[in-house]
Amino acid sequence: MDSRELHEEVLQLLKVQRHDFMNHLQVIYTMVQLGKTDQALSYITKLSRNPEALVPKELVESGITLGREEGGYHD
Repeated sequence: MDSRELHEEVLQLLKVQRHDFMNHLQVIYTMVQLGKTDQALSYITKLSRNPEALVPKELVESGITLGREEGGYHD
């Protein structure tokens, strides 16, 4: 995969991540609006204990590859 293709793949994965993150925020917002603060806190706790759920595995792998190709950060 050349650098341009990799950048496009990373961009697409970021768009997916943004969409998923906005969905999580909407769930939390709705719970708070409905006065279900205990459920909202539980949901936030669940997400914070599993941060991998917020970032697609492919994005992490592509980011590491991208960094290596460009001489940047190495994991």
